[in-house]
Amino acid sequence: MSANSIRSGLPILDDGTGSGVKSANEEWFTTDIIDINIPTGLTREQTIHFALNTTSIVQYTLDSGVNWVNFNNGAPIDANNGFIFEYFARGADAVNIRCPIALTVIFARIDTKP
Repeated sequence: MSANSIRSGLPILDDGTGSGVKSANEEWFTTDIIDINIPTGLTREQTIHFALNTTSIVQYTLDSGVNWVNFNNGAPIDANNGFIFEYFARGADAVNIRCPIALTVIFARIDTKP
């Protein structure tokens, strides 16, 4: 292991499909993100790190798309900048992300916090 390596020991939650061209209201991840390592009755903080090529509102769901809420109090996220948002999930939560307009997601990664 090199001197610059870091070991977190936490699993990657997303399936790697978050980046790319997305239609309006298209979910970023092919599979909803469900953290099976959260014990019943507990929550875990999750972090999404992403960038977009177009300024847009970004929304997330905890119930597989039944209800959508805005990140950033509904203020649009600026294009070509990296953003990090944190939220809490329970073991049964099915998380996904979308934007109400068509755009390209430059990158999108969801990870847990210890």
